[in-house]
Order: sequence, then C-alpha cells, then structure tokens
Amino acid sequence: LAIVQGLEVSLDFEKGGEIAAGLATVYREVRRLIIAGAADNDPDKLRKARELLSEIFGAWSAIGPQVA
Repeated sequence: LAIVQGLEVSLDFEKGGEIAAGLATVYREVRRLIIAGAADNDPDKLRKARELLSEIFGAWSAIGPQVA
C-alpha cells in the first residue's frame, strides 16, 4: 500500500495531464483492491491489483529505453 500511495502522490497533474489522471484512477483502484482483498481474505482481488500494476509496468518497460 505504501508503494502504491508513493506512486500516486508522485504524479504531476500539471505536466502529466490525462495520463496522470488515468494513473491516479488506477492507483486508487489498486489500493481499494488490496484493502478489500486483505479484509475479505480474497486472493482474486489481490490478483486483480497485481494485474493492473503489471499493465502499467509493461507500458513503462516498453517505452523505458526511449525515455531519457
């Protein structure tokens, strides 16, 4: 949760615009799923949270070499 919160608070809405807003939405959903999954002892919610973060990681990995 701390890592996801750190990702969310590091977003720059001024420079990031729609991308930052979209990431904020994803990060909020990931936090919600982690909290609900832990409270309900529901591994499916935790898997969904991991899937969402994996999609973001994959996108960053794809553009990573071009970002300087």
